[in-house]
Amino acid sequence: MKQPSHLGRVFPKETVYFYGFPFGWDSHFLNESSPEDEECVAGRPMVCAGPGVKVVVYSNSVKNGVYETLTGNFGVPLVSPNQQLILPQALDSVRDPSRRNEILIQALARYAPDGRLVMAQPFLDPRLANKYMVKPEVTVHLNDKKNLEELVPSEYRIREMARYENGSAFAQAAPHRFEYPCVIKLTSSGGVMA
Repeated sequence: MKQPSHLGRVFPKETVYFYGFPFGWDSHFLNESSPEDEECVAGRPMVCAGPGVKVVVYSNSVKNGVYETLTGNFGVPLVSPNQQLILPQALDSVRDPSRRNEILIQALARYAPDGRLVMAQPFLDPRLANKYMVKPEVTVHLNDKKNLEELVPSEYRIREMARYENGSAFAQAAPHRFEYPCVIKLTSSGGVMA
């Protein structure tokens, strides 16, 4: 029988997993998503954490009957309440990116034992440096598309047709320069969910 896929098969027990992103340019990754989008994104691991992994979630993901509706009415298997590390409810109404980042950093510093925190795009704040399972500088380097040549052998990369310093330079060259369809890769994110 095939084993179900979940984060617990990849990460050790007691991993603290936060699928959230710093707001603004923190971690050298542009995130201009709305707080609402961030809350939805951060809730995704509740479906796939599996046993042994604790998931950091926004309080909106588990209050006002959301958890009960997803598990009871829709039958979505979510992590048990004892695997949820719920962010402070005060964060729900904060819209200022710098303030949200500060509240998140403080909460993660409290929730995560040293060497247990995993984030797709980590905060680079020194208060969290010892909390991560993978050094945040390594994660940032691996996530940056400009490092593909260093990380992926040429035979496995899509052929690069052009490289531009910014969107304005790209706009001046396109659409005349490329055959369509084509793939456009950016070295930073605009926080858009695809």
